[in-house]
Amino acid sequence: MPMNDLSQRIVVTGVGLVSAAGCDTATLLDSLRAGQSCLQPIAAFDTAGMKMTHAGEVSSFDPCDGSNQVRARTVDRGSQMALVAARQALAQATRSSALDLEQTGVMVGLSGAPQYQNLWMIPSRAYPRDRRSALYFSRSTPAFQADLLARSFGLGGPRAAFGSASVGGLLAVGHAMDLLRMGHATAMLVGGGEIQTLLNALGMDVIGMGAKGPCQPFYASTGMSFGEGAACLLLETLANARTRNAQPLAELVSSAASADAYHEISNDPAGKGLARSICNAMSKAHMEPGDIGWIRGSGTGHPTQDLAEAIALEECFDGNPPPITSTEPYFGHVNGVSPLLGLVAGIVAQQENIALALPLATGTQAECSLPLLAPGVSPHGDWLVTGVAFGGSNAALIAGPVKMRRSWSSRVAAIDIAGCGMVSGHGFGLDAFLAACRTCAPAASAPRRVDDAQLPPISGVDLRRREKVVRWSLSAVDQALSDAGLRAGASARIGLLIGMNRGPMTPYERFFDQIFQGEFNASTGRRLLKTGRFSVASEVAHAFGLQGYCGTMCPGVNGGVQLAAHGAELLRASPELDALLVVAADEWNDLGESLYQSLGLVSAPMHAYDPGTQGTSGGEGAAALLLVRSDPDSPVSGWARIAGTALGGDTGMVPDMTGRGYAKVIGKAVRRARLTPAEVDFALGQGCGWNLNDMRELAALSQLRPDLPLSGVLGHTGLAESAGGLFGVIAAAAALRDGCLPPLAAGGMPQGPADFVTGVSRLGAFHHALLCGSTERGAHAAVLLQGKDQ
Repeated sequence: MPMNDLSQRIVVTGVGLVSAAGCDTATLLDSLRAGQSCLQPIAAFDTAGMKMTHAGEVSSFDPCDGSNQVRARTVDRGSQMALVAARQALAQATRSSALDLEQTGVMVGLSGAPQYQNLWMIPSRAYPRDRRSALYFSRSTPAFQADLLARSFGLGGPRAAFGSASVGGLLAVGHAMDLLRMGHATAMLVGGGEIQTLLNALGMDVIGMGAKGPCQPFYASTGMSFGEGAACLLLETLANARTRNAQPLAELVSSAASADAYHEISNDPAGKGLARSICNAMSKAHMEPGDIGWIRGSGTGHPTQDLAEAIALEECFDGNPPPITSTEPYFGHVNGVSPLLGLVAGIVAQQENIALALPLATGTQAECSLPLLAPGVSPHGDWLVTGVAFGGSNAALIAGPVKMRRSWSSRVAAIDIAGCGMVSGHGFGLDAFLAACRTCAPAASAPRRVDDAQLPPISGVDLRRREKVVRWSLSAVDQALSDAGLRAGASARIGLLIGMNRGPMTPYERFFDQIFQGEFNASTGRRLLKTGRFSVASEVAHAFGLQGYCGTMCPGVNGGVQLAAHGAELLRASPELDALLVVAADEWNDLGESLYQSLGLVSAPMHAYDPGTQGTSGGEGAAALLLVRSDPDSPVSGWARIAGTALGGDTGMVPDMTGRGYAKVIGKAVRRARLTPAEVDFALGQGCGWNLNDMRELAALSQLRPDLPLSGVLGHTGLAESAGGLFGVIAAAAALRDGCLPPLAAGGMPQGPADFVTGVSRLGAFHHALLCGSTERGAHAAVLLQGKDQ
C-alpha cells in the first residue's frame, strides 16, 4: 500500500441511506423523480405552540433488518439507522469481490448534538446509579457509532468520529480521503445517523430557526425544517477499486474546510469562510470555476444562511455561479448527516442522469436570486457540495464522474511540534506540569481538579462568562502560540482541531436544570447550543482569529494520541495550511463521577499496569499542540517531529486481550518512521488503572520489544479522557528535549513484560519516543516522535 501519495484518486463504490425520502436507493430515486417535498407534519411529538410543524421523519424503517436483533435493540435509534445504511453501502461495494476488512476503516460524521437528549435524565432527573443506565449513557458519544460500525462489520482500519454540527459529515468524508491518500487504509466506510429530538426541535424553534411549514431553500421562506436519518458511503482508492474489479459510482476529487472566526455562534453574513472553503477545494484540485457543473448547496431555508451562501458563491464563481439545488426538502436538516445525504442523493441522481432539482416551491425566490437547478437531465461533469454550521464552520467537497486524468497538489510535508500549552490539576503552563511529573509523587487518590483561580489573563481575550472547558482551551492555545513565537491574529493558514469526548458538561447540567424548572425560552435554546462540542471550537477560533480548517473530533476515552495522529495526517494533506492547533479538553464533574462509579471503574489511588487493582481516578484540563508543516529534508524545528503515525482497531465485538491488533498499529508507526524497534528509546503509554486497557497495552508493547522503557503521566494528572493523551505527547516531547523521562506515579506495583520507569526520572540522551493509546472499545493509535538533534 503506497504511503504519502496525495495524487491517489478516491472513488465511491457503495452508498446506503435511511431517510424520509426512502430507506434504500431505489425508493430515493422514486422520490427524486416525483420532485415533491418529503417533509410531513411532525408525528413524533406534539407541536402545539410551536412555529415548526414539519420534519423529515423516517416511518418505514426496521432497525433489525438483516442485523443482530439483540444488538440493534441495545443501541440508540441514530446508530440503528447508521447500521442499516452501512450494510447497504458495503453490500453494493462488494458485489464483485470482497474488501480487505483489515485495511478498511470507519469515519463517522455527526453534529455532536447529544443523542442523550432523549435518555434517562428526562423521566428520572437523576444521574446514572446503576450499570445499565451508565452503559447506555456511555454509548451517547459520536465515537460509539464509529466503534459500533467497525466492530459490527469487522473493519480493522482507522476509525474516528467528528462532532462538528452541520458540517460533521463533510469533514468525515474529507479526512477519510486524506487517510486513504496517506496510505493508512485501502477503503473507508464514511457515514453516520442522527435523530430528531423534541429538545432540539424546541431549542431551534424558540431561537427562531424553524420554518412554518416545509422549508423552501432559496425562496422567501422563514426557516429550517429538521429531520432524521443516516447515510453511508464506501470510499476507496481508484487503484484498489480496479484491483477488485469494483464499479466506481463517482469520484471524490477535493475537499476543504474553514472557520468564519466571526462570532461564537453566528455565521458570517458575508459568507467569507464558505468562500475560502470553496476556493481552496478548487485550488487543491487545480480546477477553475467553469469546471463545476452544478452545486448541492447547504440551502437550509433560513434566509440569512441562504443569503450568505449566495454571496460566497457569487464571489467564488466571478458573479456567474452554476445552477444550485438543496436536498433539505427531501430529507429535512439532519444536522451533521445532511451533507452525507446530499452527497448520496447527488451520486444516485447523476448515475441515473436525473437532475437533483428542488421540489416545486410556492412564493417568490429569495433575495439571493441564485440560478436554480431545473428538473430534467443531470448536468454533466463535476459538482460541488457545501456545508455551513453554527459557530461559523464551513466545508466544501468536489465530486464527479471518474475521468481519465485528474491533477492534484501532491507535495507532502513533514510535521513538527512548534509549540505546546496546557492546563491541568497541577496548574497553568508546562513548568508546573513537568515539575509534578518528574517527582516520585503518589498517584492521584482523588480527581485532579483545575484551580480556576490561578487562570492567567489572555491579552485581548475576555474570559468572563465562558464555560470552563472554553477558558482552559483558550489558555492552552495562547500558551502554544506564544511558545512557538506566534502572535494571535486573523489567519486563514492556521487551522484548529478540537478533541472532546463528552462535550461541555456544565452547560449540559445547566440546560437540564432549566428544563426541570419548567423553563423553555430563548435563553434555554441558546444554552442548548452551548452543550454542543462545536461551541468550544467556534469560541477558540473567534478569540484568536483562526480562519483555517475548523473541526471537532470525539476520540473516545484515552483518545488523545488518536487526536495527535489524525491532526498530523490532516495537516500533512492540507497545502492550504501552514499550521494546525490540536487541542483536547475535558471536564470532570458529578455526572462523570457517577458514570464511572456505576461501571465500577473508580479507584483511589490509580494503579497503572497493576493487575491486582481495577479503577482509575478522574482528571480534567486542556492541552494544545501547534503543529507546523516543514520541509522533510530540513532539521527538526520546535520540540520534535512527528516521524510516523498509525491508526487501527480491534475487529471483534469483544476486546482482543492478546493485543495483536494494537501491536500491528504500533509496529506500523515504527515502520512509517523508518525505524527499527531497537531505535525506539522509550514508550509513553496510557496506563490508567483499567485492567483491560492496561494489560492489552502491555501485551501489544511486548510484541514490539519486551525491554522497552515504559512510563506514563495519567497517574499524575488523573484520567482526562481526551486531554490525557496530549499530556503524554507533551511529556514525551519534553523528555526528548531535556533528556529526562518522568516516572510512573507511585501507586501499587506495575507488573508485566516491560521496563517500567518507577521511583525517579530516567536520564539519558533520547532520540525517538513512542506514544501509544487505545480507547475503551479498541481504537488504537501510535505516534513516533523524533528529537530535535536527529
